[in-house]
Amino acid sequence: YCGRRQSHARTQHSEVGDPTAAGDPFAAGIAVGLAEGRSLSDAAWIGCAASALDTTRIGAQAGLPTRAEVEALLATIRRDD
Repeated sequence: YCGRRQSHARTQHSEVGDPTAAGDPFAAGIAVGLAEGRSLSDAAWIGCAASALDTTRIGAQAGLPTRAEVEALLATIRRDD
């Protein structure tokens, strides 16, 4: 919710290995996207992709994806927004 309107981002399906700290890469993805001047919707997609990748690995820090991994996953996602 951004003061006036509500936004939704569909999550990416992933095989969950460890959901520990999955919110951290989500928040980081949003922060990076917004810092780069992207829309809230685009930033949310980055966050969702980072979080989806994170949950496929074991460990809070070891599971964090690289930027290249996030971009590669985003390239495979069909967006309807």
